[in-house]
Amino acid sequence: MKRAFVFTDWLAEVLGLHFFWVLYVLKGWIFMGIFPATAAVYAVVQHWMKEEEPIALSDLYKKHYEENYKAANILGWMFLAVTCILLANIYYLPYYPETLRLVMYPVLLSFTFILLISWLYLFPAVVRFNVPAANYFAVILKIGFTSFTGIMMQLFFLGIYLTVIYMLPALLLLFGLVPFVFLQMAVMFNIFQKLT
Repeated sequence: MKRAFVFTDWLAEVLGLHFFWVLYVLKGWIFMGIFPATAAVYAVVQHWMKEEEPIALSDLYKKHYEENYKAANILGWMFLAVTCILLANIYYLPYYPETLRLVMYPVLLSFTFILLISWLYLFPAVVRFNVPAANYFAVILKIGFTSFTGIMMQLFFLGIYLTVIYMLPALLLLFGLVPFVFLQMAVMFNIFQKLT
């Protein structure tokens, strides 16, 4: 019976965390809220995994949203702009002259790999390290290239998460990105321990 209560408490916290994500995304008028709201989800999950002193979810979420607001927005929008530029180049690649295409394929492939790592480690790095926004890219790459296994595990979990969401889209409305954040932060927890 005690386990059932623990599970329902945990489920309520997870649902609450997704609710706060939606609330704060809307509070930031979507454009200015989506990246800090996502960073706050990562920070709360990290707080829970470290088993630090219990704090009310509303207070904990608000604290991390405000702490990560600037860095998450700067980096999130910068990475999104770079992603759009990269996608535009990939889209127009067939129209390039053949010699230029041969050069661009490996360049774009390399940039795609680096950008994928950057997106994977963006939010865990923002909530874990307190450095100037300009230094986060170096931190992200350092973490990203520390563990190839970590990258593979995160991509594996992302694939499972997207497959489940594709098959049961209602779960996205109910839980949002919280389940994937738990899986990703479990991987990141081991990587951060190796770094410290």
